Amino acid sequence: MTQLPLTSAGSDANYLRNNPVLTSILFPALTSAGDFDLTGNSHLSTINFNSLISVGSIQVSQSLISSASFPVLRKANDLAYIYNNSLSTISCPVMDTLGSLQAIINSSLASVSVPALKSAASLVIGNTSSFTSFAAPLLNRITGQFAVSSCPNFTSLSLPVLSTVGSFGIITNPLLTSISLPVLTTMSGDCIVTGEYKFFYIFYKWNDKFHRVKF
Repeated sequence: MTQLPLTSAGSDANYLRNNPVLTSILFPALTSAGDFDLTGNSHLSTINFNSLISVGSIQVSQSLISSASFPVLRKANDLAYIYNNSLSTISCPVMDTLGSLQAIINSSLASVSVPALKSAASLVIGNTSSFTSFAAPLLNRITGQFAVSSCPNFTSLSLPVLSTVGSFGIITNPLLTSISLPVLTTMSGDCIVTGEYKFFYIFYKWNDKFHRVKF
């Protein structure tokens, strides 16, 4: 267990990674921080950022966490959750500004909830067999990519106030019956909506470098 009473952390990267017996990371008083790399902690089941208001980036991969909850987080540059097969929910109830969110290959992830989010650079959810719900009722603008790919139980998408998006990809979601974008007026990039399997690349930025994942 790692528990620290920090209230702020530096703007550079904070590394807590590749610790095979680490089970919990607790920062209950932390309100602001730079980047966190929490990758490769194969027995990590608990992360506490309950006081975090602003953060640079958080990446979590290959862990045992069951939820990613940020009850007071308002601003984040990047959130990335990759290969966390016990993760079932991502919840940021008050966050209104986001750079990018990537939730990729988290087999138990059922829902992503960002009810206060108004703008984002990119939102990507992919290769997630349990995914059924994406809630972003106030989301108005996505400057880059929005994609949901290879989520076999995803049935409907509604973004009621989204007016602007860069590229839009809905790929290989065989139960999808409804897409509602009633006020969308501007799309600056590609639009791909298909039930057929095809190679689909998503791009995300982490630690000032662009990465590419092929589905």
